[in-house]
Amino acid sequence: GVQSVIERLGNPNFTRFRLGIGRPITPVPIEDYVVQPFVADEREAAEEMIVRAADAVEAALKDGPVKAMNIFNR
Repeated sequence: GVQSVIERLGNPNFTRFRLGIGRPITPVPIEDYVVQPFVADEREAAEEMIVRAADAVEAALKDGPVKAMNIFNR
C-alpha cells in the first residue's frame, strides 16, 4: 500500500491519485473488499474510471497536480 511506496521512496512527498470504489454491500472487511475482482456489472464503470485516471495523470504531468485536481475532482 501507500506505506510501502513511502518506504521505497524514502519520504511521503509524492502525488497520489485516489480512485473511489465505494463500499461493500455485504459485511466484508474493507481491506478484503478492495482487493476483490470487480463483478460483471461493475466492470464498465471500472474501465471508465481507469480511462479517467489516466487522463488525470496526463493532465498532472502536463499542467501540474493542482490544475489536474481542479479538473478531475468532483
